[in-house]
Amino acid sequence: MNNKSLFFLVSLLLFVGCIHRNGISTEYYKSGQLKSAGKVKNGKQNGIVRTYYESGRLMTKSSFKNGKRVGEKLSFFENGVVKEREIYNRKGVLDGKYEKYFESGTLQYEAFYKSGLLERLAIEFYDNGDIYKMSQFKNGKLEGEQLAYHTNKVLALKAFSRKGKQHGEWVYFDLEGDTLKKEEFKNGYLMNSVMYQEIESESLYKLGFVQLPSNLTP
Repeated sequence: MNNKSLFFLVSLLLFVGCIHRNGISTEYYKSGQLKSAGKVKNGKQNGIVRTYYESGRLMTKSSFKNGKRVGEKLSFFENGVVKEREIYNRKGVLDGKYEKYFESGTLQYEAFYKSGLLERLAIEFYDNGDIYKMSQFKNGKLEGEQLAYHTNKVLALKAFSRKGKQHGEWVYFDLEGDTLKKEEFKNGYLMNSVMYQEIESESLYKLGFVQLPSNLTP
């Protein structure tokens, strides 16, 4: 290999390396359809990055800075409806309002994150827009009162937690609002239980906010 050929080969390799570290990074499905595309600077994602379904429809749209996701991230169903809306801080962790939607476009869940941990009130909805659950969080753990509702908007469960564990009185209600069962918890352990109507005990926990207490088995 003469000097000119060697020089050309080295230059080509440097050019390819430069493209890899700076420019547009793309990825494709086996079908040849574009899977993702985004700007790269110094080998890290910077700017807007988009991912796509194999159909060609947009799947996600995110903003990056020095390889970390920052600002708003949007996720979409294949029909184009927004699926999730997330906010990231400059450290690349969830920080701010979070929203999740049904494929119909109706809000399914909304919550608030602070430095990656759930904080304050989180609300989950039925697909018709009615409230399903309301729960309070502190430092990423359930704290205080939680409420759940039947599809007819009647209260189904009134519960309390402390530091992510069941603590205090949990009361379950039927579709008419009559009491089904009362339980008393302390630091996640069941201390007392009173059944007012015959019902499968485990099925009540489907309305709950945490797993069964450690001293119970499903």
